[in-house]
Amino acid sequence: MEKLYCEKQISWINKIYKKSYHVLNDNLKKIVNNKKFFVGSRDELGYYQPDLTDCLIDNNSRRGRFVEKSFIKKTYFEYWYANNDLIKIKYITDDYYDNYDVIIEKKDNITIYLFYSLDYNGEVTLSDFFVLEYENGNLIVLDKYVKQGILDKYSYLGAEYFYKEHKLYKAVTFDGFWTKTFDFEYDTSGKLLKCTLDDGHRIYNIDIKDKIEKFHKFGLYHLG
Repeated sequence: MEKLYCEKQISWINKIYKKSYHVLNDNLKKIVNNKKFFVGSRDELGYYQPDLTDCLIDNNSRRGRFVEKSFIKKTYFEYWYANNDLIKIKYITDDYYDNYDVIIEKKDNITIYLFYSLDYNGEVTLSDFFVLEYENGNLIVLDKYVKQGILDKYSYLGAEYFYKEHKLYKAVTFDGFWTKTFDFEYDTSGKLLKCTLDDGHRIYNIDIKDKIEKFHKFGLYHLG
């Protein structure tokens, strides 16, 4: 992604949302009508981790389970819903300053995950944010902006996804230094047969035989 585009993206997100937590959160309190609790995940969004390729290369990704409130551990995710629509994610742990809220904004085919936490002045302010773009219900672009330090400086991680007949046949991820390309092959029934990863130096065959069930569990039917 071009540097100028990234800078514009950061600028307008901060302009609109940097200090908007309390207004946004008050609005969500008026419409939330269901909450769920999730434990055991190391992903930043827990069950709702948006990356489509992380479970192929990270054996710890997408772990965890939903529990009743009485079974909550010290560290857990709390998900807020308005009917069936996810509107907010709370990450809660016993270290108060590690807690954060993620408010979800949707505009047409764009979904924005806004991470809010305490800054050095003790004020709730925007830190990281993800921008997701959809087409025909499929995620096609995932841009992650991860804040570095106390200034509005961000590292950028991105991914693009390509489909044929709603099956993911190619994914490209990049972090400003390295680009990784995933290629997927399916049989005539649509079952995933093979996945290869090209990291720019060599091509790997990824073992998928034990991961199809995980794809289904997390709704990644375009991979299974």
